[in-house]
Amino acid sequence: MKQIIIFLLLILPLSLFAQNKVYLKNGSIINCEILEMIPDSSIKLKTVDRSIFVFNTNEVLKVESAKSHKEVNYNVDKPSQKRRPLSKGYRGFVDLMSPCLFNKAADPGVLFSTTHGYQFNGHWFLGGGVAYVFDHNWNEPLIPIYVCARVNTHSRSGFFFDTKVGYNGFSKPNTYFLELTPGYRFAMSKRFAIDVGMSAISISDDFGVALFKVGIDF
Repeated sequence: MKQIIIFLLLILPLSLFAQNKVYLKNGSIINCEILEMIPDSSIKLKTVDRSIFVFNTNEVLKVESAKSHKEVNYNVDKPSQKRRPLSKGYRGFVDLMSPCLFNKAADPGVLFSTTHGYQFNGHWFLGGGVAYVFDHNWNEPLIPIYVCARVNTHSRSGFFFDTKVGYNGFSKPNTYFLELTPGYRFAMSKRFAIDVGMSAISISDDFGVALFKVGIDF
């Protein structure tokens, strides 16, 4: 009887810790108690020998509950719907501006632009690009090249302010180019968002305001 009691005392902790299994991407499988699980951040475990470990979620493949036999994928490559932070690295934009109002000496024009550069963190971006500006007042479209700086108030969805400064040297008239755009970024995933705003644009002595501008960033 004494041996049975000792055996039960030894096997009971193992059965408690076997309630959960954590599968790591390196192939390891850990029987444990899950102390804390923060989406897209970290998972804190207690193993059978009462050791505490903390893993980043990008190290975890899935979590399995022994009670329900359910598997939960736990991979930061597939971010949750509530958390879509901007990633550090390359970032690109494609924007289309509605016809400008209040132009001084031209009919309303349309602007298309594409920008590419580097996202330093969740807020700051620096890059460059090219725009295509069409207006009936000029003999040919303007194609200015510019430098772009952009700041986001939030690393996911939130307000942003975009500044483009450049020069049109491919067609006449050769002139400077300036565009200022406040707007709002709607994050659709970790790498993709829809941007909506309004822009003020200045080309030489001509000035206009686009009441609507839409684009994507990726």
